[in-house]
Amino acid sequence: MWIRSQPNSAGKLFEITNFDEERNECPLCKNSYEDEMLLLDKNWCCPDCGLKLNIKIEHDGSKRVIERLLVHELEARMILLRDRDCSIYELLSIQKYGQSTKLCLEGLGSIDAKTNKYYNCVLGKWH
Repeated sequence: MWIRSQPNSAGKLFEITNFDEERNECPLCKNSYEDEMLLLDKNWCCPDCGLKLNIKIEHDGSKRVIERLLVHELEARMILLRDRDCSIYELLSIQKYGQSTKLCLEGLGSIDAKTNKYYNCVLGKWH
């Protein structure tokens, strides 16, 4: 697992956490995609149908299905995968203060949200 900044085709930088084992698949079309620049430009949505891609990851023996979402796409009750150690936290609330946003995570408290960061939201597990 590593965190990096990646520009899209327009040059805007986004923070993304990648995993050693990662597959991007459309839940509707069942197509797989590997071109990260295309996925970044499409906001991690299927280039064919527009649905958010399911990303199957493997980390330390755990197999999860995630979505990559920007802060404005997040909703309370989502489960977030923490970048540092892959622990999971429930997103209790999102609080906006002028230009800044805080994410309130169960058992962790509040963290400052970044508008250019893709958050990994857990959808479930895979076998």
